[in-house]
Amino acid sequence: MHLRHSLAGRTRTNGERGQSVAEIAIVLPVLLLVLLMAIDFGRLFSAVVTLNNAVRVGANYAATHPYAWDAINSPTDAEQRADYEVEILRELVGANCTLDPVTPSQPTFPGGTLTFGSTAQTALTCRFTPLTPMISLIVGQTVPLSAAAVFPIRTGVPGEAPPLPPCFNQSTVPQVEGEDINVANALIEAAGLVAAGSPTLTTGQRGVAKNQSPVGGTCASTGSTVTYEYRP
Repeated sequence: MHLRHSLAGRTRTNGERGQSVAEIAIVLPVLLLVLLMAIDFGRLFSAVVTLNNAVRVGANYAATHPYAWDAINSPTDAEQRADYEVEILRELVGANCTLDPVTPSQPTFPGGTLTFGSTAQTALTCRFTPLTPMISLIVGQTVPLSAAAVFPIRTGVPGEAPPLPPCFNQSTVPQVEGEDINVANALIEAAGLVAAGSPTLTTGQRGVAKNQSPVGGTCASTGSTVTYEYRP
């Protein structure tokens, strides 16, 4: 009798242990997934905060050194433009986000002037990489994050503006006529413009850009399209 009860009790104990192991095996992956997602959301929040701090630092620097972007390209101006990038990159050290492009974009001046009381703006984009595979499947391998900040210009003489460089707040259209279409596309994209080649020519050298619009050396809004024709 005692042996029977002992065997029955041992069987129940082994069964309970087996059930516990099975439950842990089922629950553990879910808990790990939840933990990874929580870590990812924390990393994402940190990246957003860091990126917002970086654009504020950049806009504030541009607002206190606006003449670094005027038409007089002095050694001091070059140093200040370099300092602007250093300040932003220092703020982004340790961020869970990779700056895209890796070099901070130069500030813009929405008011169109560098006068006291006008505005300076810094806008940045970075790419956040999730750790959780499930999140990557939903949103992709990287998540683009963007931020911008605007500060009033706080230096200079009210009402007096320095000379502005050509195409201030715009892009200078590169001269691409006569260039290989791959070179033409690279030049246009480097200027912050969009290349649109049309294979419409039937004569002339193959794969060479012709008849571009707008013409090289003119000013165009950043992000606008430069078209050209070529013979395929």
